Amino acid sequence: PAEREIQRSIVAYLESLGACVIRVNSGAVKTEGRFTRFNSLPGCPDLLVCLPTMGESGYGSGSIFLAIEVKAERGKATALQIAAHDAGDVAARALPG
Repeated sequence: PAEREIQRSIVAYLESLGACVIRVNSGAVKTEGRFTRFNSLPGCPDLLVCLPTMGESGYGSGSIFLAIEVKAERGKATALQIAAHDAGDVAARALPG
């Protein structure tokens, strides 16, 4: 499956658990003769997630922050993305399979 399909599945699953998921757009688009950049931070993960935790009192007793980089089967993480993961800044790299 394509990266966007994998990402949609991940978002749907996390939202079913009550998570707040923010998809980070990266890149640029040319409009009216000039480029507009989205997210100028190189190596930024695809998804930022706040996942509620289950405690004795149920939902709302805390949360976990996740940063997830999604890759399709042939997708390759950049050196910056790998460094962010290895440094603990990105919680997971989501790969198919």
